[in-house]
Amino acid sequence: MGATKTHQYTPAEINSAAIAKALAHPARIRIINLLKESTFIRNTDFIPLLNLSKTSVQSHLSCMIKANIVEQQFCQNAYLLQLKEVNILTFSKTLDEFR
Repeated sequence: MGATKTHQYTPAEINSAAIAKALAHPARIRIINLLKESTFIRNTDFIPLLNLSKTSVQSHLSCMIKANIVEQQFCQNAYLLQLKEVNILTFSKTLDEFR
């Protein structure tokens, strides 16, 4: 989101928009589903699971980390990724308000 007029939105609205943008790709939805099934997954494990290049996987993961829905920890030459479920649940509640 640009720097102009962000003052007119609440932090919750800005956060929800960032999460929605981060989820706006099928590969990222698959990443979420894979992370729901496992506690931690190494960043390099996503390459064959998604059938994407290392650069594409890293780009998707970076977007999700920036939106604060995935966190990473460095461990033995790889990053372990974990879903930040609390942020996904908060976003889900925001979507439920549209009903």
